Amino acid sequence: LRELADLLHLFHYRNKNQHRHSVWWRAFSVFRQQLNHLLGDIVFLIDVPATHLARVKKKAQDAKYRARIQQRTALWQEVLIHKWQQAFSQLVADGRFAVLGIVLIAALAQICMVTGIIANIEQVGQMEVEKVLAEFAKEDWGL
Repeated sequence: LRELADLLHLFHYRNKNQHRHSVWWRAFSVFRQQLNHLLGDIVFLIDVPATHLARVKKKAQDAKYRARIQQRTALWQEVLIHKWQQAFSQLVADGRFAVLGIVLIAALAQICMVTGIIANIEQVGQMEVEKVLAEFAKEDWGL
C-alpha cells in the first residue's frame, strides 16, 4: 500500500495545476487522503515501540485503531468505492486523459484487493445471485 500511496502522491503533485478544477479531481483527492489515513492507522498497528511503557500504551490503543480500520474499510465498501470508480471511469470515457483514468482505476482495484473489499463485494454479489435463483426456481411456469 505504501508504494501505491507514494505513486498517487507523485500523480497528485504532477497533475494538480492542470486538473484541480475537474470533476474527477475531488474524488481523487478524497481517495488519496483516505488511503493516507488508512496507511497511518496500519503503520501505528505494525510499529513496535522501544520501551515497555510505550508498548503498554500502544497495546491499549490497538483495539481503537483496529476498529478505525474496520470502520474505514466499511465506509469505503458501502459508499466511497462506487463514487471513486464512477469518477475514474468518467475520466477514461472522456478520452483525453484516459491513461490517467486507467492508472487510477488500477490503483483502486489493487487497494481493494489488498484490503479485502473485493472479496466482501463478491460474497454479497454471490448471495444476491443465489437469492434470485432461488426465487426463480419457486416460480410456477405452468408447464
